[in-house]
Amino acid sequence: LQMLTPTFSIDQDDNLLTITIEAKYANVGETEIEYSDLDFVFSSSPYFLRLHLPSPVIEDETGSAKYDSDRGAFVVTVPKKNKGQRFEGLDMITQLLRPQKASARPLVEEIGVEEGEGGSDEEEDQLDTVGDELLLDQTAHEGKEESALDEESKEYGYGFGWRRRGVLERLKDEIGKLIDIDDAENTKIDERKIKSALRDRKKFNGEHYLADTFDPDDMLDEILRWKMEKNEKSEITQEDKERMKELPNKKLPVLTSEETYAVSLSLVDILFAYAYDQRVNMGDSSVESSWTYNTLSPSLSSLTRWRNVKEGVQAATRRAVVYPLYRNWTLVEKVFDDLKEILKRGRSSIVHCLCVMHHGLAIGGDFRYLLNELILTDLLVWVQSVDGGVLERLEKEIREIKLTKSSTGLDLDTLEMGAKLSMMRMNGEGREADSDDE
Repeated sequence: LQMLTPTFSIDQDDNLLTITIEAKYANVGETEIEYSDLDFVFSSSPYFLRLHLPSPVIEDETGSAKYDSDRGAFVVTVPKKNKGQRFEGLDMITQLLRPQKASARPLVEEIGVEEGEGGSDEEEDQLDTVGDELLLDQTAHEGKEESALDEESKEYGYGFGWRRRGVLERLKDEIGKLIDIDDAENTKIDERKIKSALRDRKKFNGEHYLADTFDPDDMLDEILRWKMEKNEKSEITQEDKERMKELPNKKLPVLTSEETYAVSLSLVDILFAYAYDQRVNMGDSSVESSWTYNTLSPSLSSLTRWRNVKEGVQAATRRAVVYPLYRNWTLVEKVFDDLKEILKRGRSSIVHCLCVMHHGLAIGGDFRYLLNELILTDLLVWVQSVDGGVLERLEKEIREIKLTKSSTGLDLDTLEMGAKLSMMRMNGEGREADSDDE
């Protein structure tokens, strides 16, 4: 029953959707295409695609389908039921592959089974229903639904929605310093950000910071001049679509409004880490990118949870002058501006950034792929479907934040003032020595 999910893209105009399906090994003669209301189904061995559209379509004489043999692709035009309506989220690949929340039907139904008989778990996992049609499950690696939030997880949980327990304990001998808090498994959620901040202050190197502040090298000057607007596109790429297509088809835990807000706040430092990496690499990724993501984001490295945007910004900016190669406040300000631009560009921009991070962590080594399993995979699925108002609120709150050096808790202003006074004294002594020589 297992078939391949083809890569696809969807364009639209006022009246039609144009769905392009890449299926170069398809058996064209046995292709079936059906669509109605919110459902679109394509089947051409060995490919199967079922899309759950955000708005209704109809089957009439304006629809068409053709096979482009040169490209190995099917191009299907699908009429919109309501002409002129704009379909939202057509680049949210994972969401299109999952049944919509509005459906009241169970995702798996027993067909023709008497009460008490039942089928095997494996058979049930492979079947899905849309209307009266029995369809193949198009995801090869379906995940399991997260358990409800228990009392222990409320205090000690981690991962997406802070619902995971036991993973770090089982892998503690293998994962090394992936998590920078000792015994994170048994550290309360609210204590992690405190321990993380204390560790940052202990690790801070004033001499390194002052060197990058008063004597930046040529590369840092070039990094500061880099413009994200000219180098970083917000559109979802073909690579992003491939990654979203392969995400597990799992039910995310049902979050309260407070939990939803907390999850959105984790985007602050996670995307800040991405923006820092993009700027220092001037629009590219490097072999060190996964280290940067993990190190600069306390949500990843310390499994923190924020109460508000200010907390997330303070932690991210503090770590940016403690751990990476370049530790410069002007760089921090530039990265923060990049973060604001990413959020301003909206959902597609955020999804693109998370896809890049997901790929980097998957191949980065040092067990960083576990951060995908714990947080990034679910966060990437969640961002595609969360109410737009959640992301708009985050963007607004970030836009209103004013960065200050004092918020890092590292006393940077005093440190810089002391360095300036020392340089003035040295310059004065130098001038006096020159006068004596004359």
